Amino acid sequence: TPLSPLSNAVAISQGAMQSFYIMSTTSSLRYTNGVAEGDIHPSSIPGELTFFEGKGISGTFGSQYSPRVWNGIISYGLTAAESQTSSPSISPTNAPSTSPTETPTTSPTDHPTMSPTDHPTVLPTMFPTREPSGSPSNTPSSKPSGSPSTIPSSFPTASPSSLP
Repeated sequence: TPLSPLSNAVAISQGAMQSFYIMSTTSSLRYTNGVAEGDIHPSSIPGELTFFEGKGISGTFGSQYSPRVWNGIISYGLTAAESQTSSPSISPTNAPSTSPTETPTTSPTDHPTMSPTDHPTVLPTMFPTREPSGSPSNTPSSKPSGSPSTIPSSFPTASPSSLP
């Protein structure tokens, strides 16, 4: 079934998903039965376009039939990835930088590493670690523990506690 092209191009970022509702009031759309809704269809192009099996709907949001594969042509184009910087250079460079900057970024990455760094962070974290540290902290906490130790200490304190 020939359809008119979309009046405006739809920009889809790499890794994003976009679905389309295509409806014809003059004739029925062509489809084949799929294997499972959400499966990646063999006509997908690795690294460029992933085409998922979906569903067919009769009329305007009527009965649903699944899984369905739309039999049509998807016209698309790829654009070069654009990078954004906080202070762009006066003229563009011919190639990306081969070495990292001397100072850290002011915004964290969306994709953190899976392994720890070689040194701890300077600021405390918002959540405790799973394992206790090897040595106690140098400064006492501002309030007593909710679960005190059941083992007596080896050395008595210099002055008695004001708490029971």
